[in-house]
Amino acid sequence: MLKIVKESSWPDWQEEEIVKKPEVKNPDLAQTMDKCQQKLSARLKGLEEKGYKLCKICRANVTRSKDGVCAMCLFDHRSDIRMKSRSLLAETPWLTLEEVRREQPELTSLEYDYIKNELLAETLKMVDELYSDLEYDYDEKTAEMLHKEMVRGIVLYTGVTPDKVNLSNLKLKQLPDKKWINYLNRKQ
Repeated sequence: MLKIVKESSWPDWQEEEIVKKPEVKNPDLAQTMDKCQQKLSARLKGLEEKGYKLCKICRANVTRSKDGVCAMCLFDHRSDIRMKSRSLLAETPWLTLEEVRREQPELTSLEYDYIKNELLAETLKMVDELYSDLEYDYDEKTAEMLHKEMVRGIVLYTGVTPDKVNLSNLKLKQLPDKKWINYLNRKQ
């Protein structure tokens, strides 16, 4: 049988020093804990010999990255940046990438575009749902909500500020969804 993966030669775990720990009354448990600690120490030494080191943030995962940060911690960091940026853009959807970067300097243009597109998709869905509600049973409150969401969609789509959006005088290229013309022309 052919071995595809070459077995690594790890340091002998039985030669590892036992780290002092709080006293454990159960001798079997104490022995098992010592054995686990020795094996972990040997494994970490073996990984260090191969160029790995413990993540400097979580101290739980190993990494070969130059900055010493594991993929999980990097993902968490990027996720936090995206979440804060998304929250900012949800409140002020007309902000440019440069304006968002004043709050979140590490945000990439790709992440910015993704967040804007995601927010626009949510707005498009909301507009369709509100229009459907109006078709079923017209009421002024729903019509007002529909218009607000349409303004939001146009702001996300074009980048203009809300005060520059005039729903009664729109150009087709300003609409993120062409069927909005029918929505706007609907009579009660």
